[in-house]
Amino acid sequence: MLASLLLQRQANLPANAVPPPQVGQMILCVLFYVLLATWFIWMGIGSILTRRWARALLLIFSWFWLICGATGMAFLLLIMPGMFYFLLWKPTRQSNL
Repeated sequence: MLASLLLQRQANLPANAVPPPQVGQMILCVLFYVLLATWFIWMGIGSILTRRWARALLLIFSWFWLICGATGMAFLLLIMPGMFYFLLWKPTRQSNL
């Protein structure tokens, strides 16, 4: 339903608007979300049934995402001062007259 609404909205855009996404990109995105949904459904079922494999896999992936999030936050904190500098920087207009 959401995809049909997005396609209808895209059909109403002017011709010089942002180009539509490529079909290959859309297929990869849909495949990614289907695999992610399958993963979460099976992990949820395994957790409800209290299977040992589900707990082990959830711990592995939880630690992976925790490490990725902490690394991303560290890089963000390192980059943020430079980003603020360029956001607040206002070039002065110099004339050669």
